[in-house]
Amino acid sequence: MQAALEPHPRWCTQCRASFRTDFARCPVDGAVIEESATDPLLGMMFGHYVIDSFLGEGGMSRVYRAHHSLLEHKQFALKVMMGEFAATLEMRMRFAQEADAASQLDHPNVVSVVDFGKTDGGLMFIAMDLVSGRSLATLISEEAPIAPKRAISLTRQIALGLSHAHGRGLVHRDLKPDNIIVTNAPEVARIVDFGLAIPVDDERSTRLTSVGFAVGTPIYAAPEQTHNAPVDHRADLFALGVTLYEMLAGIPPFAGGTADLIRLNASDIFPPFTARSGVEVPPVVEAIVRKLMRNDPAARYATAADLIDALDEQAADATVQMAAVSLAAAPQRRSALRWAVPLAILAVGAIAIAAVVATRAPAPVARPVEPVVAAVQPPPPKPAPVATPEPATPEIVAPVTPDPKPATGSAPAPKPAPKQRPAITTQPTKPATEATISTKPPETGAVPPPEQPVEKVPVPAPTPVPDKPSPAPIPLPRPLWTSATVGIAALRVRGSLTDADVRRAIERGLPAMRACYQRTARDAKKSPAATARITLAFDDSRRATNVAAVAPSFPALASCVRAAAEELRVQIAPDVGTVDVVVDLAFTPVAP
Repeated sequence: MQAALEPHPRWCTQCRASFRTDFARCPVDGAVIEESATDPLLGMMFGHYVIDSFLGEGGMSRVYRAHHSLLEHKQFALKVMMGEFAATLEMRMRFAQEADAASQLDHPNVVSVVDFGKTDGGLMFIAMDLVSGRSLATLISEEAPIAPKRAISLTRQIALGLSHAHGRGLVHRDLKPDNIIVTNAPEVARIVDFGLAIPVDDERSTRLTSVGFAVGTPIYAAPEQTHNAPVDHRADLFALGVTLYEMLAGIPPFAGGTADLIRLNASDIFPPFTARSGVEVPPVVEAIVRKLMRNDPAARYATAADLIDALDEQAADATVQMAAVSLAAAPQRRSALRWAVPLAILAVGAIAIAAVVATRAPAPVARPVEPVVAAVQPPPPKPAPVATPEPATPEIVAPVTPDPKPATGSAPAPKPAPKQRPAITTQPTKPATEATISTKPPETGAVPPPEQPVEKVPVPAPTPVPDKPSPAPIPLPRPLWTSATVGIAALRVRGSLTDADVRRAIERGLPAMRACYQRTARDAKKSPAATARITLAFDDSRRATNVAAVAPSFPALASCVRAAAEELRVQIAPDVGTVDVVVDLAFTPVAP
């Protein structure tokens, strides 16, 4: 069942049947069909039930909230058949078949049917338990991919409901996410719509197959349903496998038109999750899905009970394995982080020590016989006295400011005065005001020279400081670009129309979507890149219905996009029921 729609505007003036097609008169009673802004069924009595409000719309009926006429607080869901379907004998048989089949079932994972009837005007209805929740199809579209643990829990509940139905000889034949309601707090899955649930030995199955309704929905139909082969309860297991695949991956295992889906379902090809959607699924869970989707019924699980056992055993193992992997990976990450910081500190410390050693290391002793000493020429403006070196320990003598009277020494200078031995420093000699450090105290009794020579520690050359990168220029604000390109980023179609048919319809509406962006950006005075997700349905009228749109990065865009999407039209009508569509649009600003 789809999400709630606005009350349908066209109604039979006599029996009050609703119509989605362009009938001029009601095919049941011949009365005129007129448009109405209100739903004429609200407040109407159907047997013992009074209709209170509209809930939703399915492929062949509309669903209402109702209460018992004598028990006001007893709530029910009332399914009322649409007028165009009530015109054919086969569809009336199918509607009655659903009531009869579901009335045999009483299980927490099945929506029970409590009554069936027809109004004086000929409207057929089914009274069911009222279940508050959303369809599994809606849950998948909003939250998929679903975590394996949660998907397995939902699958197990669906299997329990199927096991109950199979035990009474009933095969659903149209199991799909649209026919599963999920309640909240606690989360419980319940199966609805047993319109194709016919006992396998019932001759009515052949009659309904001849008009094309026993096939089910092609995406979920087992190969035996589409190839005129015997059908039993294992067809429901195939459909459940496709449903589980879609919960885990977020998309069905195959895409394409009806013929493509029928061929691929029968090919026994299983697309791995990582290749199809990029989602990682535990191998044991993937093996369960693969076995459910085998094209040979004998290769699947024999019963729903066997599937439940496999889910309980293998899925539990998968949960343990996943938890073990997570716990094993966590210490490795913590260990890596624990050693990364100390190693980084040691590395920085080693670099700092090396720099200090390089800058504080003593300068090499000058030797008069080495060419490198002679090659160093000081730039003194005047001759400087030469200090006599000690024989045992040569000293590095820094030039000092000369005395007015030159000092005499006993030892001859090794070279002429203009080329006296210089001190090896890394900077040019400075005046005597330069800071000096005396490292050798004067000996007792020694006659000091006129000015006691001291060892000057050469000032090391400053460590070159790399140039600081120029600060990044402050980006100027981009001018307002109200123009944008728009394209289809993703498209998902569920129903009897092909992706190509739906894509063509959406592409015809892209100019209107582009105009939406231009108006919204101009009004908002900003033009960000944005995405918009649109959900809608195409029915027999070929028009888009039940349209909703969201644009998380540019919320102001959503309302305009929704209005533009309501004008979408497909060129051909769906074969059966409605077609659900989810499309993601990407808006990229461009320079005007």
